[in-house]
Formats: sequence, C-alpha cells, structure tokens
Amino acid sequence: MVGGCKVSAVSHVKDLGIWLDKNLGFNKHINEKCRNANYAIYNLKKIRKYLTRESTIVLVHSLVQSHLDYGNNLFCGLPKYAIKKLQIVQNSAARLITGISRYDHITPILHQLHWLPVHYRILFKMLTLVYKALHQMTPKYISEMIIVRTASHRLRTNKGPLLYQPVYKLSMVHKRSFRSCGPMHWNSLPYELRSCDNFELFKSKLKTYLFMQAYQ
Repeated sequence: MVGGCKVSAVSHVKDLGIWLDKNLGFNKHINEKCRNANYAIYNLKKIRKYLTRESTIVLVHSLVQSHLDYGNNLFCGLPKYAIKKLQIVQNSAARLITGISRYDHITPILHQLHWLPVHYRILFKMLTLVYKALHQMTPKYISEMIIVRTASHRLRTNKGPLLYQPVYKLSMVHKRSFRSCGPMHWNSLPYELRSCDNFELFKSKLKTYLFMQAYQ
C-alpha cells in the first residue's frame, strides 16, 4: 500500500527510456532496441539504391546506432549472449552500408568502417563517464562513486593514478555496477590514457586504444 492505494508488482518498468527488471538483466530493453533498430534497417533497405554510401552512413548512425548506444553503459558485465543480440544488429547495419552478403566475414567490414564492436562501444561509454567523474564533470552523486587510491598505493604500484575497486563476493549485480566496473576497466588502461588531462584528447586516444584491442 502506498498512500492508501494498492500498488501491484510488475515484471518490467520503464524509466528514462530504459526498461528495468528485478534482475537488471536488461533483456526487455535490449530486445526493444534491437527491434527498433532492425525496423530502421528494413526501411533503409527499401531506399538504399537511391542513397550514396556517405548518406547511408549518416542515416545508420542516426536511426540504428542511436538505438544500440542508448543507455549502453548499463550493459557492462552482461552475459555475451545479451551483447551478441546488439552485435548482430550492428553487423546488419554494416552490411546495409557496404552491400556485402550475410555470408561474408563481417570483421574486416567493421574495421573498414572504423566502427568499434558493441562490447567496445560499451567500454568506451563507461570509461568516458569514469574520466568525467574523476574530473568533476558529472553530478556529485556520480563523482562520489569513484575513489582514487591513496598516495601510498600509487607509490607502491608505480602505475600512476589508480582507482579503488570494491570487492563483491556474492552479488553479480553489484559486480556490474558503475562503482565496480568503472574502476576495474579504468585500472586496466595504459598510464598514458589515465593521466590525460584533456577530455577530447582522452576520447580520441581511448577510441584508438579500444580499436586496436578489438582488431589486433
């Protein structure tokens, strides 16, 4: 009862465009975004022959990638099968642009388009948020989730500014949280990236680094 009214439990609820469930698995959200993105691809296929490659790329970024990227920093640590659904859609978008067959190998095409695979797009979003939190470019409640290790820790590791990562033994949801995932991936970055003091330069270097990781 809330305010004298009976409130029934539901399996999913939508908040700020994100579908949430009790396990925070985001299955419904991912399915919805894949459905919307696939519908956009279906419509673009009808007019593809009238479009240049450049205009097709612009439309794909606007109508397809926007669905794949929306709220994707919440997907950090999700099972591979969940991320694979999004990757299949991105592959379809790449095939739409280049006109290759569904049986052709997709990795060289993603490399040619200079696209980060979905998993690395998620890491990019997560790590840029960590950077902004470290440099007081986010609301206070986000910045407070990121704790820099003490000077004694930094001196012993000699690896530059590292972050404290909470240890969660039981809850997988806690392990996937920004408080845990953010420091884990941040600490794995090269010192050159972690010590960067310009946000735009950091984003450029981070994308280059993740691109090399994805296609090495």
